[in-house]
Amino acid sequence: TSRPWNFYIGDLSSTQGSFAGVVKYQCRTVHSAIHVEFNNGNKTFDAYTDSKGNYTVKADAGNYTATITSDSLKEYQSATVKDLFIESGSLLRMDEIELKDSVKPVLLVKNIDTLRTRNYNQTIYVRDLGAGIESVSASIDGEAKSLTCSVSEDSAVFNCALDLKNLLDGDHKLEYNAKDKAGNVEKLEQTITIMATKI
Repeated sequence: TSRPWNFYIGDLSSTQGSFAGVVKYQCRTVHSAIHVEFNNGNKTFDAYTDSKGNYTVKADAGNYTATITSDSLKEYQSATVKDLFIESGSLLRMDEIELKDSVKPVLLVKNIDTLRTRNYNQTIYVRDLGAGIESVSASIDGEAKSLTCSVSEDSAVFNCALDLKNLLDGDHKLEYNAKDKAGNVEKLEQTITIMATKI
């Protein structure tokens, strides 16, 4: 009689296990090229996420610290996970991680202080390369004003026009606000003096 034979298909000398998981950007739909790095104090094993945020890293058995960073989108904070242990031949599925956008939008306006006209078109430029822009607003002397904005396809750049009309002589306070989709807010204030009356 013949006995049953057991075959092992694989590398008997392998001392590696695998880390797998998902990392995503806050308020974005594409999550590719996030750098996931596992370090055991001697060696580093790393990978980059695909568009859905998935990654797999093969690493030697042992204890690790994981560091997750965005090489291209500097608005996003890095993350660290400590005290990870992987055994040879095992798969450790990590909890999902979200990188947070903690940077305020860039908000620029024309620098003006005195106008000799009652009508003026102010340009407002807003950029946020992280989560993207959610809203832009402006007011003069506490009264909200409507803006006409052109918006980039990914909501990263807003170019807005503020049409000021019939301004009275004297000082006027302009306030500008930009908010990104992660909730970060940038504010600017500007005082302009109208001297349009001819003596």
